[in-house]
This record gives sequence, structure tokens and C-alpha cells, in this order.
Amino acid sequence: MSPSLFPCLTIAGLDPSGGAGIIADLKTFAALGCYGQAAVTAVTVQSSLGVSESVAMDGGLVYRQAAAVMDDFMPVAVKTGMLGNTAVVQAVTKLLREYKPEYVVVDPVMLSTSGMPLLDASAVPVLQKELLPLATLVTPNLPEAETLLRTAGMDVTGFTETFSGDNKEGNEEEKKEWLHRLSQACGGAAVLLKGGHAEGAPTDYLYYNGSFRAYPGKRIASRNTHGTGCTLSSAIAAHLARGMNLPDAVAAAKTYVSAAIESGAALFSGKGHGSLNHFFEK
Repeated sequence: MSPSLFPCLTIAGLDPSGGAGIIADLKTFAALGCYGQAAVTAVTVQSSLGVSESVAMDGGLVYRQAAAVMDDFMPVAVKTGMLGNTAVVQAVTKLLREYKPEYVVVDPVMLSTSGMPLLDASAVPVLQKELLPLATLVTPNLPEAETLLRTAGMDVTGFTETFSGDNKEGNEEEKKEWLHRLSQACGGAAVLLKGGHAEGAPTDYLYYNGSFRAYPGKRIASRNTHGTGCTLSSAIAAHLARGMNLPDAVAAAKTYVSAAIESGAALFSGKGHGSLNHFFEK
């Protein structure tokens, strides 16, 4: 295997509009100089206007897709996105335990932007107990993080407020304690709490090796933000595959996503929330 190819595997759902899911992941891998591979977990019916239907793949088929790739051309990094149900979560867990890729980035996708469930509620405890402890990094947004905390039996009073609005300034010890709890709820994995759902300018928080780092961002005026979370997690996986450490990979991924949002703001990519511009001119 040529190390210059930097193979990265996405295990996620198919968005036929190309804005999110495996297509967004493959665009991101290509834009960042990695060789993209994919295993499909679900086929959705969606566009920039939202998701209307989702059909999950058989768990065994998901496993065989990814295993065929890994037996032939082992990826350096694996990114998981929409998994859909317990059978797929367990299939992916089995795969990762057997093949042990160097890096695993888990985006715990639970809801579409339009509000359609993309992970069965009964699968959340299985995801939490079996898959998340295998991750290099878990990348929940605020609602997903709250669900993970609740599922772990933790009181979430004050959680969202700590990372929203005026509370984003200061309260460092309180933030660190919440991030520590979130890491515990993810089986001890490093976590990147995404701040896009918070009020005001979005700030992401990385909890890693017992400390945390804030990544302040700016709110970009664009309706073309479909697939932002998918793009961020796959960009982190790509930078890890290319040899960056985790904090630097997160920083580089956030820079890439911000530029992709900004450059895509004026482009037409559908009647609703369109796609980022993954191949912007640098």
C-alpha cells in the first residue's frame, strides 16, 4: 500500500442530493488529499428540502461491504455517520473490533436537520455501550450530547445552558466537568462537542486527555449548510489519516468547513438548505 494515498473509509447513509452522508464524506476526503472508500448503511429519500424516507441496510451486508474493503485496502481512518438501527451498530462494532483501524471518528447521527429520526431510540444504548468506546473521537452536537448523557443516567440540568449564549464566556471548570461527563458517557473516548446549535457565535469544545480546548467560530450567513456535521467529522478523519494529532486535526477541519460554508453561501444547490462547496478554490 502506498502511504501517499491515505485511505479513509466512511460508513454512513446515502443522501442522493449529495449534500450529506457518504457523498459529502467522499467529497471531503478527495478535497483533503485522501483516497475515499464507502460502505452504505441506509438509503434515504431526501433533497435540500429535507428527508422523507430512510431504509436501513441489513447489518450483515454493511459488515460485508466494509470487510471487503478492509481485506483488500485497509483504511488508515474510519468515519461513521448515520447507522440507523441496532443491527447496523452491532455490525460496525464487530467490524472495528476485528480490523482495529488506527483512527475511528464517530459522528453519532440521530436526527436530520428537518427532524426525521436517523437512529432508532433503542439503538442509542447499544451505540453508547459497544461502539463509542472504540472511537478515537466522538462528535456530538448539543442535542445528541444531551441524549448520550441522559442515556448514561446523568442529570442534564444546566448542560445546554453552560455552552450557550452569554454562558460561553467563563465557567471553565463547569465546562470541563460537563465535557468529562460526556466523555464518560462515550466510554472514555475523546469528544468534540459541536456548538452550532447554541445561540450566538458557534464554539466547539474538544475534551482530550483530561483537558479541553475551545475552538471559537463565527456564524456565517448562509442557508447552504446541509451536511456540515458530516463534512466536519470526515475532515477530521482525513487529517488524522494524513498524520496530524487530534487537536490540530480538529482545528484544520474547522478551518476547512468554515471556508466550504463561506464559499458555498452564494451558490445554488437546491431550493432549501443546500450543500457546502467542498471544492472551493484555496
